[in-house]
Amino acid sequence: CRTRTTHRRHPQYNQANATIQSIQEENLGQLNFSVAYKEETGILTVRIIQAIELQPKDSSCGLANPYCRVAVLPNRKTQTTTKIHKKTLNPEIEEEFIFEVKPQDLNWSVLEITVFDYDPCSLDDCLGQVKLPLSEAEFSERQLLWKGLSAIEKDPDPEHKIGDLMFSLSYLPAAKRLSISVIKARNLRDPAKDRPLSDATVRATLSMQGGKKIKRKKSSNCKMAGNPVWEEALIFNGVPEEDLRSGCLEISVCHEGVLSSTEVGRVYLGPDTGGQEYRHWWNMLKSKGASARWHRLMPSQARK
Repeated sequence: CRTRTTHRRHPQYNQANATIQSIQEENLGQLNFSVAYKEETGILTVRIIQAIELQPKDSSCGLANPYCRVAVLPNRKTQTTTKIHKKTLNPEIEEEFIFEVKPQDLNWSVLEITVFDYDPCSLDDCLGQVKLPLSEAEFSERQLLWKGLSAIEKDPDPEHKIGDLMFSLSYLPAAKRLSISVIKARNLRDPAKDRPLSDATVRATLSMQGGKKIKRKKSSNCKMAGNPVWEEALIFNGVPEEDLRSGCLEISVCHEGVLSSTEVGRVYLGPDTGGQEYRHWWNMLKSKGASARWHRLMPSQARK
């Protein structure tokens, strides 16, 4: 996926040679975006224009820090995000994204746009979502759409609720040192037995482009059931910055058994991830200080 940012304000409600559809599905706000597809190149162009009347989860604040995550399903590996727009419920986004979608894949591909409220101290809140089956889109010309946001679909499998992990990332280019401070976790559960995890160890694995695993670090085993606290640093030395710009960091939580350890859940961070994992990774590369965030653990067999 490639991205381009434009700064010219797009006309909101009327434009020649554009199809405008306004759908008020729920009172969560509306999203204005356009789609275009060239069959000869297999290129889908998605332009996120603006959102209006977003509803923050925290009504006492009255404002949000919205951004959009854009993906073409079922292949979530191509998902990407817009910039964060601070303290607004009506962000003017004006960003364009390009996805490769083969003509034979159009019938079962779905454009998914999810709006989040960025929170630097906790997990980002989901404000709503739009899904557009590409088989229903009219691609004879660029299609301009207004869609009402719907509540995000809940995970139908409760076993996927594994818990959350807080850690910070920092990188010193001069020393070629990547530091991961494993802080704490909350609500850790063993999905196989559906009960709080009795103990937990955190493992960090750094992989290069192509999937080659080059470095691995491990924390101590913490026996605080469900809500362990580590406050430990996992250090990777001798890591060039160019490797981080194309590599991937996998952080997993494991249960240590008598004979072996079992991975319970994991988080992927890197340039090919999305949402707050993607943002946390790039903030680390751009900032000299450590940045701590909560991340939701995903099942071991799933990659976001």
